[in-house]
Amino acid sequence: MKYLKSTLREKKRYVPFTISEETIFESFEKEFNKQFKELLGTEGFAEANPLLIHNLWKSTSGVLRVNHKHVVSSKVALTLIRKIENKKILVITNKVYGTLKKLKIEVK
Repeated sequence: MKYLKSTLREKKRYVPFTISEETIFESFEKEFNKQFKELLGTEGFAEANPLLIHNLWKSTSGVLRVNHKHVVSSKVALTLIRKIENKKILVITNKVYGTLKKLKIEVK
C-alpha cells in the first residue's frame, strides 16, 4: 500500500477551548456543526473538516481539530455558539497547536 507524500496530506491544527457552563459532548457537537455550516456552508464545512476530539473532551473544555486554512473561521464558529439546551454559554479559544503532543504538554 502506498502512502501519501507529506506535502499532499491534510495539515491539521488543534484549537483548545473552554466553555463557561458544563455541557454534554453530543449537544455541543450538534450546535457547533450547525453554526459552522451556517457560517461557511456545506462546501466550507467539507474543506475545513472540523472534528471535536472525544478523547480530550471534559465537561467545560475540549479540543477542535481543523484544516490549517480554516483556523480563523472555526474560532469564529466556536464563539458564535451562545446557547446549548436553553443554557447561555460562552466559548473561549486559546492558542492553536500543530500537534497533539504539544497540546497535551501545554494543557497539563
